Amino acid sequence: MSDTDKQTMPEKQVKIYLAVQSVLLVVAVLVTVFTAYQDEQLAEEEQPPRTEQSTVTAEQSQETRPVQNNFLDANSQIEETSKPEPVKPQAPVESSTAPEETGMEEEEPQVPVAAFDPEEDLMVWPVSGTVVMDYSPDALIYDATLDLYRTSNSLSIGASEEETVVAAAAGTVKEVGKTDELGSYVVLDNGNGYETTYGQLSEEAMVEVGETVAQGETIGRMSEPTWYSAALGTHLIFTVTVNGETVNPLDYLENILDD
Repeated sequence: MSDTDKQTMPEKQVKIYLAVQSVLLVVAVLVTVFTAYQDEQLAEEEQPPRTEQSTVTAEQSQETRPVQNNFLDANSQIEETSKPEPVKPQAPVESSTAPEETGMEEEEPQVPVAAFDPEEDLMVWPVSGTVVMDYSPDALIYDATLDLYRTSNSLSIGASEEETVVAAAAGTVKEVGKTDELGSYVVLDNGNGYETTYGQLSEEAMVEVGETVAQGETIGRMSEPTWYSAALGTHLIFTVTVNGETVNPLDYLENILDD
C-alpha cells in the first residue's frame, strides 16, 4: 500500500462516520417526533367527549334560572287572563224603530171562520144549475153513464162550462186533490164536524190548503166531467159530511132550485 492510500483512508472513514452519525441523528429525531405524536393521539382518545352541557359555566346556568322563572310567571299570567269573567246581565234594549220605518209590512192575522151551525145557518148553492142526480145512499137510482142502478152519497148539480164554484159555507181548505171519479176537488172544513166537498173542478185557479174562505167566495171553476159521470154533462159533485158520515145536502141548502 502506498503512502497516498494510507493518508486517504482516515479521511474516508471520517466522512463515513460523519454520514452515519447524521443518519442516526435524523432517525432519532424522527423517532422522537413520531413517538410524541402517538402519545398525543392516545391522550386525546382517552379523554371523554366534550358536550354542550359540560361547557356551560356556572354563571350561564345561574343566568338561565331567572329566564325559566320568567316563563313560569308568564304562563301563570296567561292562565289568569284566560279565565272568563262573569257576564253581567244586561237590560233588554227597547227598539224604537216602528214597523213603518223598517219597510216591512206586518201580516194581518187570519180571522177565524165561524163554525157552521145547522140550527141557525143555511148553505148557499155552490153553482146555479139544477140537480141532475139525487142523493140516495140507500135506494138504488139509475146511472145513465154506467147504465145501471146504484146508490149515490152525493148530489150532482148541473152547471155551465167554466162556471165559478163558490163555498156553500165558510170554512178552511182542508184538502185539494184529484181522483178518477171526482176529478179535481176541494174539501172545506166548515166547523162543528161539517165538511163540504166540491168535485169535477178545473185544475186552474183553485184555492190552497190552509186558506180560509167566506160563504159565497169562489173556490174554483167547473171542468168537463170525468168518464164516471160523462152522461150527466158538466156538473158539480157536491157532498156534505157530518163527523165523516154523508148527509143529504138538500137538508142544509137554503132553498131548492127550480127545474
